[in-house]
Amino acid sequence: MKADNQKEYVIYLYRGWIFASALVSFIICYRFYPILMENIENIVTADHKLIVFLPCYFILTYLFVHGIYRVTGVTVLVHYISAFIVTISFVYSLTYMDYPLLVRLTASFYGLVIGFAHFLFTTFLYNHKKA
Repeated sequence: MKADNQKEYVIYLYRGWIFASALVSFIICYRFYPILMENIENIVTADHKLIVFLPCYFILTYLFVHGIYRVTGVTVLVHYISAFIVTISFVYSLTYMDYPLLVRLTASFYGLVIGFAHFLFTTFLYNHKKA
C-alpha cells in the first residue's frame, strides 16, 4: 500500500510541476518579452529582463519537446524533430538582443542550460510516474 501512495504522490507532483512551470514561464515570457527600446537609459532594465526571459523561453521550448516525447514516444525521428525545435529556438533567441555575438551566445546558452535542466527534471518525474 505504501508504494501506491508514493506513486500517487509522484503523479500529483509531476502534474503540478508541469502546470506550475508552464504557467509561471508563460507569464514571465509575456511580461518580460524584450522590446527593442530606443531610449538608452533603459538598457540596464533590458539586460535584467533578458536574464529572466531567456530561461523561461527555453523552459517553454523544452516543455513543448517533453510533450512531443509524451505523445509520440521516444524514437529516432522524435529526437531529430526535438533537436530541430531546440536549434530553431536557440537561433531565434539570438535575435532578442542587440549586443555583440559573444554576449548573445553566452546569454542564450545560459537560458538553454537552465531549460535543459528543467527538461531533465521533468523527464525524471515522468519516468518515476510511469514506474
